[in-house]
Amino acid sequence: QNTPKPWWQHMAASYMLTMINPFTIIFWSSVSSQAALLVAHDPHAFWVLAPSVLLATLSWVLGLNTVLYFTRDKISTKTMRAFNRIGAALLAGFGAYGLWRVFL
Repeated sequence: QNTPKPWWQHMAASYMLTMINPFTIIFWSSVSSQAALLVAHDPHAFWVLAPSVLLATLSWVLGLNTVLYFTRDKISTKTMRAFNRIGAALLAGFGAYGLWRVFL
């Protein structure tokens, strides 16, 4: 018998998978390099940048996981794969753009 996991276990598993995802590593490398450049030009940029990145990350993770938790029985595996690919493409695109802006 397959018993459903509580929501917090879904969140923990998603967090661990995100931490080892190569697309996420590239994305955060680009965000970190952009943040370093911004703070180097204006030390006060940190106070805008830090809460913005935190809010964006929380809304992405909590929003995506919440939607998937409540719709996992209603979404087909094919659709879920498509969502994962779109998310990967977004992360890779933002990461590549950020690295391009830093190094070129």
